[in-house]
Amino acid sequence: MTETNPWKQKAVDLARELDEQQALQARNEKRLARALIRLTLAYEGCRPAADPGLAQLREILRKGILNQHRLKQVDALTEQILRHGQEETDGAPPSWQQEVIAFLYECAPDERERQRLEALAGKAFPDGAALRDALRDLFAAPPRSPWQRLGEWFGGRRRRESDGIASLQRQLLGLLAEIEIPPDLAEAGERLTGVLTQEGAVAEALEGTAELLNAINARLQQEQAAIESFLEQLSGKLQTLESQTLDVSELLLGEGGDWNEKLSIHVDHLRLHTLRETDLESLKQAVAERLDILSAQLQAFREAEQSRNQTAERQIAELTRRLRELEQEAEDLRQRLRLAHHQALHDPLTGLPNRQAVDERLVQEFARWRRFGEPFSLLLWDVDHFKRINDRFGHQAGDKALRVVAQVLRKGIREVDFVGRYGGEEFLMLLPETGREGALKLAEKLRRAVKECGFNSRGKPVPITISCGLTQVQENDTPESLIERADQALYEAKERGRDRCIAR
Repeated sequence: MTETNPWKQKAVDLARELDEQQALQARNEKRLARALIRLTLAYEGCRPAADPGLAQLREILRKGILNQHRLKQVDALTEQILRHGQEETDGAPPSWQQEVIAFLYECAPDERERQRLEALAGKAFPDGAALRDALRDLFAAPPRSPWQRLGEWFGGRRRRESDGIASLQRQLLGLLAEIEIPPDLAEAGERLTGVLTQEGAVAEALEGTAELLNAINARLQQEQAAIESFLEQLSGKLQTLESQTLDVSELLLGEGGDWNEKLSIHVDHLRLHTLRETDLESLKQAVAERLDILSAQLQAFREAEQSRNQTAERQIAELTRRLRELEQEAEDLRQRLRLAHHQALHDPLTGLPNRQAVDERLVQEFARWRRFGEPFSLLLWDVDHFKRINDRFGHQAGDKALRVVAQVLRKGIREVDFVGRYGGEEFLMLLPETGREGALKLAEKLRRAVKECGFNSRGKPVPITISCGLTQVQENDTPESLIERADQALYEAKERGRDRCIAR
């Protein structure tokens, strides 16, 4: 148990108190059992038929704590003893009485005394004392005889028994004074005290004592069950309260000191009530009131935290909105940067990569060739007699002719190939993983496509042809040497009449 968990400490204190009450109950049970044992010893012999039951009752009481099973045995034996007594008083003479009368009948000195005994043979006496009284009265009548002396002997023993019963009655009165009797059983306790003060009321005293002890034991069991139920409910409430407290403490780190101080005050109040209160109902009421106060304060803390959460949520929403604006601004900026980059690397007239992009891609292809050794070809295109088109049909027609040629070249190659405007009416094409023969075959296909594109200006057909010089990268080549070799092939194509492709 740690200092930060006072509720569990509280539960342990209550459990310890319950253990102490159970120990006190156990001591009281031992006292009551000892008293009952003494009573059975005193009552033994008064009704011989009940003696076996009294012996069994002593054995059960000597075994210790009276649990439910043993209490049932005690009740059954008590009922059995009382039933024997009732049978002896209501029915025929019991066997022990018949044996005593028969023994006296055999010992009778004459017929006159036997006739006197026959008068008692048909009567049933409730106990041995009643039989002794009857015999004393029977033989006390004159003339005196040996039976009169026998009556005096019975009378002397009765006085000794009376002295023993009086001693037990005094012990029972002392025991009743020590026992804490519940208020609702106080009347029964006073009634039993009155019976114990009466001389000779042994049976009624025994029965009343047994009933009172059973009632006290039943009441203690009820109180114990009520305390266990109350502790169970209290444990559940404390667990719930502990969980809520931990949640609030985590949420209110800044105010944790103030909350812990209030919590400690309420826990101290609970501890004081637990130590002071002796009545279970008063303890329940005190604990319930204190828990209600704690719950109300927890609710107040929760409401305050909800208010703070709502404020924080509004602030978070505002920050989120601002963040989204910044993200949109950043996206717009990225779009402008991409557009600027695209414009920086593309020719605005044809939409093809410009000279800078052509140089960068040529460097990349050379790097790839040196790393993987895969061949590639470079094609250098030039529009034939482009100046004539400008002079005859105007610059707009020339620009349009460049866009048409660029579109035909771009559509005629693979996605991995590259074509860009190299300058003026010249275009440069790169064909990765393509040798000279394959490049020449593709170049012838593109040349025919341009020638057959059906270009016109102002409704009049304008013939367009292009020439191509191509070459394959070779050992020890550089970008400059590769372009120079392709340019020489292009020059040869021009010299040989244009509209053709020359490979070197």
